[in-house]
Amino acid sequence: MSDAEDQTLWYHTLPRDTNLARIKENASNILCSPRAFKYTEGELLAHVRQLDDELEEWRLSISSSYRPRLSISSDLVFGVPASLSVRDRMKERTYFINLQLDYLFTIINIHTLVRKCGDFEENLPDDLHSVVESSADLSIEASRSIFRILDQIVELWEEDALWMVSHYAPMAAMPLFMNILIHPLGSSADDDLHILSSISKITRKIPSDRLPMEEIEHIQEISEFVMELVRLSHSAAWKVKRGEREPDLDIIHT
Repeated sequence: MSDAEDQTLWYHTLPRDTNLARIKENASNILCSPRAFKYTEGELLAHVRQLDDELEEWRLSISSSYRPRLSISSDLVFGVPASLSVRDRMKERTYFINLQLDYLFTIINIHTLVRKCGDFEENLPDDLHSVVESSADLSIEASRSIFRILDQIVELWEEDALWMVSHYAPMAAMPLFMNILIHPLGSSADDDLHILSSISKITRKIPSDRLPMEEIEHIQEISEFVMELVRLSHSAAWKVKRGEREPDLDIIHT
């Protein structure tokens, strides 16, 4: 068995956190089912708060060595003991990264839907107003962190990073894109555009020598999709500068 085949074998047999999987399933059932369209805004925000509480309870149950965090710097530290073998260190790093990415993915899945809320009911409780104010920030920071992780794992996993990038990048791109469309000249817009544009560098770093053509074309489509979001974001900014639209189109009213 080649080293690449051996790596793929252990990668696919790594344990998955069943409790996090349950929270992800609950989030999909509650927020993405047909009945979700019938929720009042108060009901939607209450569900978001409940799911977020469950996610935080799960996060705190993870040992400090592997505990995911919302904000990831551009220099991710894996903290793997040097005493482990090279293969075991790779397993530990992979487990940590998978857990971190799944956590961030779940944050986005839970909090992005708050953007659909328009004018709130007058009797909306104050604590649910705070959910609205924080949800957008949480999903945006989770998106930034995912892109920072993807930029680093390509060098670690090489070809195997392709499926991680294709799975996580489109989801992570949307909160950043939505926020730039709403606030194209906002204080974080330039930095977030830079993060979105990093998809080109990330996908170019994936070794393609041993990839079949359909996989190469697939990751190219992912890159082109995200770069189209970048183009639309620039277009929104220029429309504001030319006076063709309002500088802020905040669809969240508090």
